[in-house]
Amino acid sequence: MHSCVKLSLLFGFLGITFSSQAQYQSIFGANQTVWKTSNCGALSAPCFVDIANTTGNDTVINNRVFKEMRSFTANPTVFYIAEDTTTGSVCHKYLFPSGLSIHSKLMDMTLNVNDSFLFVDTISGWKYKVDSVYVENSRKVIRFDHQFPVTVAGANRPTVKLKMIEGIGLNIGIDLNGIDGFGVYLLCQEKDSVRVFETTEHPTFNCNSSSTSIKETSFQNQITISPNPASTFVELDLNGLVAREIELLDVKGSLLKTFTIADNRLDISEIESGIYFLKIYLNAGFVSKKPMVAK
Repeated sequence: MHSCVKLSLLFGFLGITFSSQAQYQSIFGANQTVWKTSNCGALSAPCFVDIANTTGNDTVINNRVFKEMRSFTANPTVFYIAEDTTTGSVCHKYLFPSGLSIHSKLMDMTLNVNDSFLFVDTISGWKYKVDSVYVENSRKVIRFDHQFPVTVAGANRPTVKLKMIEGIGLNIGIDLNGIDGFGVYLLCQEKDSVRVFETTEHPTFNCNSSSTSIKETSFQNQITISPNPASTFVELDLNGLVAREIELLDVKGSLLKTFTIADNRLDISEIESGIYFLKIYLNAGFVSKKPMVAK
């Protein structure tokens, strides 16, 4: 029901008007689309504003046209998005330098109440059930039974339910981060410099908030990890920085392992395949890295 295998309207990615067969609004503008989200991360770091946008560098992957996306966090990432407006389906693909990729389904606007949808269905995933389908501001909305916090720290923090919004994306943005609820929340979306969506539910940020680097930014590019993905160990290159301690956390922020700095080779032989976070404590702050374990 939510397959991303067939993308029948590829020409829409190339700036050509969609045919009369298009049923759902496109999440993209004609030239550039920008998503701005709050991001509190899985590591209890200070919250900041993240921006993801199309770069204009369309590419063909497995005979399908994908739009290149760039996310401007403390550690900028590039990923790819494809859509089919006949079903409102959206696919996400992240390519690792090694050639390994993560292929995920982000949206399917044909879902009905009580249907289930599996997000991130290649290595690990989250399966949620649709609890309501309705129209809001002339857009179809599919709401799931999964509830997540808008912010991470603090008591009585506001929570919202995960949604697919026609023509916009998810209410956690368009990247993989936040699907399981890390305080990642869509603030607004702009198509061709026109603001088409904005929320007022966030207690701290709004669409006019500036992107703010977290404490780790100044050291982020100085520390590298390899290989990535890894199977038995991760080699850490600190480039002259001094680490006090290193933590390995899962995508929910749960601590799995603590490393002491005897050497820079971290043993992950007992860790299952998936995506994780390394939190590297320095004398002047910390740096987080996102290793992938593949066995």
